[in-house]
Amino acid sequence: MAKVEWNPEWVTGVERIDRQHRELLDRANLLAATVLEGPEAEAEAEEILFHLAQYADFHFREEERAMTETKFPGLRPHREAHDAMREKVAGMIDRHAGGPGGLPADLMAYFFEWLANHIETYDLAMALYFRAQSPV
Repeated sequence: MAKVEWNPEWVTGVERIDRQHRELLDRANLLAATVLEGPEAEAEAEEILFHLAQYADFHFREEERAMTETKFPGLRPHREAHDAMREKVAGMIDRHAGGPGGLPADLMAYFFEWLANHIETYDLAMALYFRAQSPV
């Protein structure tokens, strides 16, 4: 799986969210590169996946807190999208911890696709609302 580059169209204009999105992408790219190293890097991949899941959860909680504080009208579907990804990542961890074989490349592709789609569909709309609430 090739490295996924940051897309300037993903910039929300909310610095902390953009910084967290870049961190998610960097961690996912590191995981993908480690997975490509094969079975000898399996323990390292497992650790990276665990930290990616923790960071994703932190990021989701940050967004959800901000949406609650600003009374963002799209909170419910946005939270549901986060919950679906939490479940998917938990499943990835369970499958990976289940034994040898590592993470299939299609799961990494899913994560990258999900991240791009989520930013474009949910986060850009959320950020537009945030900026309208607190013009700079």
